[in-house]
Amino acid sequence: MTFNLEQSSVPYASFWQRVIAALIDSVILSIINSLVNRIFNLATSATINLKEIILQGLIGLMIGWIYYSLQESSSKRATLGKRVMGLQVTDLNGRQISFWRSTARYFSTLLSALLLCVGYLMVLFNPKRQALHDLIAGTLVMRLSSRD
Repeated sequence: MTFNLEQSSVPYASFWQRVIAALIDSVILSIINSLVNRIFNLATSATINLKEIILQGLIGLMIGWIYYSLQESSSKRATLGKRVMGLQVTDLNGRQISFWRSTARYFSTLLSALLLCVGYLMVLFNPKRQALHDLIAGTLVMRLSSRD
């Protein structure tokens, strides 16, 4: 599905729709990361050293990257959380994004978070409701229906 982005009432996702979708995705990723850590016995040792903490962080980063990039660049154009909320990620013309654009979007979220989450709050003030990572990657988050 593509959108006519010249319309006056473009269905951009709201801040709260995006927050709820992100919370759903966070729960899913927490479960996946917990299972992976248990498989590698990283979370079961009595003492955790710096090397294990770094390894857990890198594994979590890679799982998140694959989770977001594969789903947002797929024909569904959305993670599980975004699907539940009736949202999808598109390029600036309403088209499906590539895996590499989705990868840029994912890693740009780190910058959005590092800036005291101001990058996320930009959704509240941007006319196209884009966060910093959307501006960097050239993406939009659109509503598929009239849910609010």
